[in-house]
Amino acid sequence: MPTHGALTIGGVEARAGDTFSQSDVDRGFVSYHHDHSDAARDAFGISLFLEGDPRTGGEVLLFTGLCNVTVLPVNDQVLAFYLIFCLF
Repeated sequence: MPTHGALTIGGVEARAGDTFSQSDVDRGFVSYHHDHSDAARDAFGISLFLEGDPRTGGEVLLFTGLCNVTVLPVNDQVLAFYLIFCLF
């Protein structure tokens, strides 16, 4: 699971062993949410299966590895200064 954020499936935080389909990805149901730390990278493990015939017990493992996430930094300094300025 991600160290500096959360993976959600259909708006619910994913846990190890949860599954999602290509259709879920295509419809935007799978997303990564950064925890707003200074970490610019994160990763989570993923296994990709080919769904087979349920009568034969059927999934075929195609890939197991890491999905790397690169977080693009956002400069919060201006906003923080503005909020402090508004408070005075």
